[in-house]
Amino acid sequence: MPSLVELRDAAIRELRLLLPDVTVGAISGGADAAEVLRESLGPATVLVTILSAQNTASTDSFDLDVYGQFAAIVVMYGGTGQEEREMDGLAVVDEVVHAIHGQMFGLTDTAFAQIRSIAPLDDEELERKGAWAWAVLWEQAFTLTPPAENPDESV
Repeated sequence: MPSLVELRDAAIRELRLLLPDVTVGAISGGADAAEVLRESLGPATVLVTILSAQNTASTDSFDLDVYGQFAAIVVMYGGTGQEEREMDGLAVVDEVVHAIHGQMFGLTDTAFAQIRSIAPLDDEELERKGAWAWAVLWEQAFTLTPPAENPDESV
């Protein structure tokens, strides 16, 4: 039964395996992401973050059936121009999408990851610094509920 951080980190491990020439790391959230994106991180970077989580269990239940939302932000720096960065970046986005969609990342009590959107991140300051960025958003259900007690145990 993974936590949000364990699920994010498992996705990072998978991306690092499949994208050995790309820097892959974690970021904490929106404010952290904005700051990190303004620094040059190398020619190709994927930053993975937790966006939100909702408990989808019945209101009369103490279970924690979580529906988490995550993002992998693909950032490209350098190259001769925005068009070249976009071509290189979209190739990385495609690899990220295929690496994440349908994955359980080797974790138990976890549903398959489902890509929900792929979209550009428009930021004038990033463009001035010669960067290009797209976000790959996915959702994944998982359980934080402890296993049921054995009904055969005596009290």
